[in-house]
Amino acid sequence: MNQYPVDDILIWYRQHARALPWRDTKDPYLIWLSEVILQQTRVEQGLDYYLRFSSRFPDLRSLAEASPDEVMKQWQGLGYYSRARNLHAAARQVMQHYHGLLPESFHELLKIKGIGAYTAAAIASIAFRQAIPVVDGNVYRLVSRWLEIPYPASSATGRKLIFNYLKDIIPPDDPGSFNQALMELGALICIPNQPACIRCPVTGHCGAFRHGKQHAYPIKQNRKKPGERYFTYFFIVFCREGILYTIIKLRTGRDIWEGLWEFPLLEHTGTPFAPDPLPIPIPGFHAGKTLLISPVIKHQLTHQTIFANLQLSTGLIQDVKLIDQGFKIIELNELLKYPFSRLTERLLINQQIHNMLEKFRKNCSKI
Repeated sequence: MNQYPVDDILIWYRQHARALPWRDTKDPYLIWLSEVILQQTRVEQGLDYYLRFSSRFPDLRSLAEASPDEVMKQWQGLGYYSRARNLHAAARQVMQHYHGLLPESFHELLKIKGIGAYTAAAIASIAFRQAIPVVDGNVYRLVSRWLEIPYPASSATGRKLIFNYLKDIIPPDDPGSFNQALMELGALICIPNQPACIRCPVTGHCGAFRHGKQHAYPIKQNRKKPGERYFTYFFIVFCREGILYTIIKLRTGRDIWEGLWEFPLLEHTGTPFAPDPLPIPIPGFHAGKTLLISPVIKHQLTHQTIFANLQLSTGLIQDVKLIDQGFKIIELNELLKYPFSRLTERLLINQQIHNMLEKFRKNCSKI
């Protein structure tokens, strides 16, 4: 295996690295936050979330003391919500067991909830100058091309091989810059479909370039077709003393969007959708009038495809103990204070729904 020209990589990084706010700090918390946000997220999308999240929670203590709804609201729309839940739980863990300071040791960092080998290596190398290599998707693609690694990116064997190889060459005096340089090369130059080899500082050491096989690496692995699910949400509105209310419920269990709020939900197991109104899935609930059934929309997640629509209805609330069933009654104008999935947001962007609500609101104000 060829040795990397480490100096050339670092020189390239100092000349071409993007100016990003988390690169201007050695605060372990902010470095940790940036790494968590950028998991499964492009920098262009993650930047706004980083700025907003770090402004609202500038340190570990402010994050630890926040409510789950506050944290999830700041994360809303970014996806992979387990990252936010783990980040929040980890902040409380660090406050309780580490006196509010992230540990410097790579192995001690691994004990923090939600911190795996990649994130621990990033924090340890960038914030604490420990010579621990990072192996994220960009780095795996980059190194698998250079070394012509015969294992797919999900392979533990391939990741271990790359980790051990990088551990031998990572510069002990500036491991953080080296790790960031590798990630930046993978993100800007050694991209998946059209790698910019002509601008790469180390093509002379790249086996895939030498053999004209850049597109053969990393080795592809057959992916399963995403499963399909079918949802109908029930947006229920009712009037009490001139004020509009609706009903929401917190998603729990180990499923998508855990920790976010949603309207009462019916997941179809048979025929996906019917043109007629469906019964509201709340035992004992007295339904009123169905005002609107929205068109079905398709919402793509990484491992599943969701087809969903929304049924806007009125309801009579007096006789039902909603709290006992996990539901919550809120004023309609408080709705946006709660964190919802991007799918719910998309369903609500419907002018007919807004027109119906406005008409219902005017009638309610006369009561």
